[in-house]
Amino acid sequence: MNITTPSVLYAVDPGVHQCGLAEFWEGRLQATGYLKTEELKLLLPREAVGVRVVCEFPKVYQGGKQKGDPADLLELAFVVGQLAERLRLLKFERVLPHAWKQQLDKNQTWIRALERLDVDEKRVVEGLKNHNTWDAVTIGLWALGRFERKRVFAR
Repeated sequence: MNITTPSVLYAVDPGVHQCGLAEFWEGRLQATGYLKTEELKLLLPREAVGVRVVCEFPKVYQGGKQKGDPADLLELAFVVGQLAERLRLLKFERVLPHAWKQQLDKNQTWIRALERLDVDEKRVVEGLKNHNTWDAVTIGLWALGRFERKRVFAR
């Protein structure tokens, strides 16, 4: 194993009140959860070797692309800042929604994520309906380089 590559990845889809969480060990999905934001802050380790946290960071979109009140994103950005501060001793990364979702809608995103999971990982998400948790799974797959579109080339 490459010592510089973290062996544990926590992917977070943050929310003001609750967050989706996906936990990967050695690049494989092990667990998911939907937790109160305050619980998540306490659950994640403050410092550890080989731990990486990837968290979505909100973005204000111009024109008709924005859903809801852009002012709500300020509170969400504050939550991400609190997580970053608490986890400052870990490898903490922010990712914008368009970076991991690309141009896919929610259903396409989750279908692609499910296609990228192996049999054991599919058992972890069996019956999973919470969209924040699915987003966390997808963020984790993206961070691990497992979410990219598979291209087929003619010979």
